[in-house]
Amino acid sequence: MALQDSPVTAVLDEIERILEEERDGLRRLDREVIDRCAARKTSLESTLRTVLTHAKPGELQRARMERLKAAALVNQMLIAQARSCLKSILQVASGHGPSAPPPAVTSSPARAEGSQRRLLVQG
Repeated sequence: MALQDSPVTAVLDEIERILEEERDGLRRLDREVIDRCAARKTSLESTLRTVLTHAKPGELQRARMERLKAAALVNQMLIAQARSCLKSILQVASGHGPSAPPPAVTSSPARAEGSQRRLLVQG
């Protein structure tokens, strides 16, 4: 079993913590948290590469790296899904989406040609 205080384990602990924080931020669509985690993951990637040049990971650490890789892919899918949903919402809200309601029937043909849609949001 790997030592709990090994440099590899310490970096993996931090990566796991960041991935959990990022997943929570993605579920809440908290851009500040997502951006902070992305920057921290970039830094941790280089740290992990450096640590791995000086120490060979044990079997348990390699298995953990695979689990963290899978967790990172889940977060990546959540990011892609959130972007897709937001894009669709913005398209529908602006009247350009595929599921946008048909244009309203107006009594004046001149008004129908130059009409604009407005979105009122209250919250």
